[in-house]
Amino acid sequence: ALEIDPKFEQAYYALAVCQLQLGMTEAAKANYLQAYLLDEDFRSAEEDIRFGVIRLEDLDESNTEPNEYIEIEIDDNPNKDTVVLVTGATSGIGRSLAERLAIDGYKVIITGRRENRLAIFKKYLEDRHDDVQIETLAFDVRDEAASKAAFNSLPEAWKNIDVLINNAGLAKGFAPFQDGDMQAWEQMIDTNIKGLLYMSRMISPIMVARKKGHIVNVSSVAATQVYPNGNVYCATKAAVDSLTKTMRIDLHSHNIRVSSVSPGHVETEFALVRFDDKEKAKIYEDYQPLKAEDVADAIYYMISRPSHVNIQDMLLFGTQQASVYHIHRNGRTQEEKEEEKTLVETEQ
Repeated sequence: ALEIDPKFEQAYYALAVCQLQLGMTEAAKANYLQAYLLDEDFRSAEEDIRFGVIRLEDLDESNTEPNEYIEIEIDDNPNKDTVVLVTGATSGIGRSLAERLAIDGYKVIITGRRENRLAIFKKYLEDRHDDVQIETLAFDVRDEAASKAAFNSLPEAWKNIDVLINNAGLAKGFAPFQDGDMQAWEQMIDTNIKGLLYMSRMISPIMVARKKGHIVNVSSVAATQVYPNGNVYCATKAAVDSLTKTMRIDLHSHNIRVSSVSPGHVETEFALVRFDDKEKAKIYEDYQPLKAEDVADAIYYMISRPSHVNIQDMLLFGTQQASVYHIHRNGRTQEEKEEEKTLVETEQ
């Protein structure tokens, strides 16, 4: 609803109620206040108490209107100073997460190799949502020097990264080990492992100095459930899993959280990049895998927990997938097909 009408006060209020039920108290408060700013009828003393908004009663005993409140300035965006850097934000999980964060008031740095896509995405967010805070950085995470140069080009107010999402990654090729493409192997190793290392090594010292921060590495079920023809891709995600665990051990004493999210099949550009063939990439037509926004929701939940809570790893699948080897390919419902069609048309 908010994508259709960013000033739909009822949707902000409904979202606030849902977030409150999920324990997302700060986000719920922000959306409740947004609803109130758009329509004062949404605000009452009872609702203020419910959403944790503080108002001071007029304590003057001579006041003939005891329900009157003193107007105080309220910060309606608790996330405005939290800087989140998302790698691989031009499509899929990274794009969905970046939009969710921007809508909720975070300062979001979107990165990727495709400068034109970044510019289009930034304009899309600015046109559809009021007061979003977005910076773009176009570079390839495989290039350490380019990564440092891009980071150094940020305005000073954006350099204190609070949350790093190491999302950039890919699978390239699908062949038995003996027939593997060395160039594809190197691309996966350079992106999935070395890119994560470059970004984490560059930003973690900033977090250590500030004694706070959160690093989320996007891994895969392939880290622990290998499959035929997956060889090097599985190995790179196993490396991400091991790095996440060791980074957590090294950084936890500095009050830094390190997490990973490990999804099964997700319907993004993943298959198209892996097979480089539109027909071969049609692997999701007879069942419903996860969507990019499903994984984005999981990551958002991780980083929005109170600072004393660290969700170390989250494994998630679509309902029709039980493991790498067990997928119930009994088709999609008509409702799911219509939803997918609407989503494609919206993105276009």
